[in-house]
Amino acid sequence: MRSRTLSAVACAAALLAVSGPHAALAAEDPDGDPAVQQAAAADEAAADLARRFEQAQSEYGQANARWSSADRAAFGAQRAAEQAQDGADEATRTAGKVASDAYKGGMVDDMAPLLAIIDPDGAQQDLRAVQNYGRLADLAGQDALDKKARAATKKGQARKARLRLAGLTAALTDAEARLAAVRAEQAGAQLRTQESAALVDPKTARRNKAAAAAWLESRLQAQEIGIPTFTAEQLRTRHLPKGIVRVKKAPGVAKFRYDGQWIPALPNETVEAISYSVGALGAGYVWQEDPGTDCVRITEGAWQLSGANLAGLAADMPLRRTKTVQLGDQVFLANDLHGLYQTGVAVDDSHMIAADARSGSVTVVEIEQDDVWRVARPAAPGSDDAAAPEGSEPWRCGDDPLGRLGQLRGTPRQIIEQTVLRWSMQHGFPDVTPAHVLASNSGHGPTVSGGRSDHQGPGEYSWAADISNGGSPTPEMDRLARTLATAFGMPWTGSGVTQVEKDGYSVQMLYRTDVGGNHFNHVHIGIHRTDMSPVPPAQF
Repeated sequence: MRSRTLSAVACAAALLAVSGPHAALAAEDPDGDPAVQQAAAADEAAADLARRFEQAQSEYGQANARWSSADRAAFGAQRAAEQAQDGADEATRTAGKVASDAYKGGMVDDMAPLLAIIDPDGAQQDLRAVQNYGRLADLAGQDALDKKARAATKKGQARKARLRLAGLTAALTDAEARLAAVRAEQAGAQLRTQESAALVDPKTARRNKAAAAAWLESRLQAQEIGIPTFTAEQLRTRHLPKGIVRVKKAPGVAKFRYDGQWIPALPNETVEAISYSVGALGAGYVWQEDPGTDCVRITEGAWQLSGANLAGLAADMPLRRTKTVQLGDQVFLANDLHGLYQTGVAVDDSHMIAADARSGSVTVVEIEQDDVWRVARPAAPGSDDAAAPEGSEPWRCGDDPLGRLGQLRGTPRQIIEQTVLRWSMQHGFPDVTPAHVLASNSGHGPTVSGGRSDHQGPGEYSWAADISNGGSPTPEMDRLARTLATAFGMPWTGSGVTQVEKDGYSVQMLYRTDVGGNHFNHVHIGIHRTDMSPVPPAQF
């Protein structure tokens, strides 16, 4: 039992190795690898989610259209009922006045014999007037009754319209709820499942799995051998429980002696940060969303901080220079070209868990030692307040990891598949895969003007992708269009056609426009070569 315990703790100290004991996890048959099977299941689940989202969005659109029509009808019916009631009221007042006048005319009728003696001709005129008043009163009364009946009919129609509107309002609310539920499910799937290249790559999946297993084993064994718990504050102030010893040459690092060996001992805050990061392994990269899984959001969750961007987080943490990265360090990477571009929690001196924009997931990555700018170690006081370098081409996981691309390299198809489609996945289009684009392009015809479309390829010279998640523009498409315009350096106002030529390529984007056919309900991005010289190797 003791040898097993020490082996587990030693594994925790290193946490992972691509070769060595964990290499035995490799499957000779990739189709039999659990990670690959899980990837296939995740693909199917994502496709089902996409179908249900499209259906829910369509149902919501139809419900919204019916509600809008009913709302207008109810408003019109109510106005008609009010106007009919006003007409009925006016007719009633008119009938009353005529009746009153007729009544007064009746007084003339009573005096008719006397008037006939005094003025025979005038008496006849007065009698005719009396008769006219009577007929007018009858007509006015009938008109009032007719208008009251019409008003009652209009009121009934208005009540029916309001009832229909109430029913459609409930239906619209239900459609909104279903759409919101599917949206939430999509977001949850994007965060919980491994909709990324890391999942498809068995080697990366095994590395993530090995790291998670080693960390869990180390925590269980730490409890078993009785390593005391302590806080970063206790380590800083040297008020440590018995058995915990500070490492003199590594500020903020502690160890525990067990069976003649020194075992790394971590403060509670570091344990929580590593556990949080391990729990996020495999989640799809989601930039600047709430919840999200870019490097800023992962760091916020791991250390319970709040920062608008990577530089802001670094400014709020105790930074120090170091030659040796320690288990649990929050490592910040920077260089002159990209500035401060990445951060992650170290799981040994050469690997860290990071939300990696390049692979599109939270994964275990190698620490680029030459780019280690500073580390944050909660139990060690900060010794360096230098501002992070800005870099001439910031990207990856900085303020805008999907920012402007550098020099374009590779074939148009490679650029589409290795940049555009990664970004589309990160923006909520998991079903737009290279295989999907290939199948779509294989049946694509020429442009509306009869020219050769970028969709038609061949991929060495031209390639294009149409990206959509609904029958009409969506916020996800809007964000993706902005990202692509920024990445390729194209001017963008929110709709229309934009194009740029750079590095021997022509890049064109169409969205929310009928130019060149229906490009209103999808983002079209097409790339073709303008320079027929040898293609530079792809480097993404």
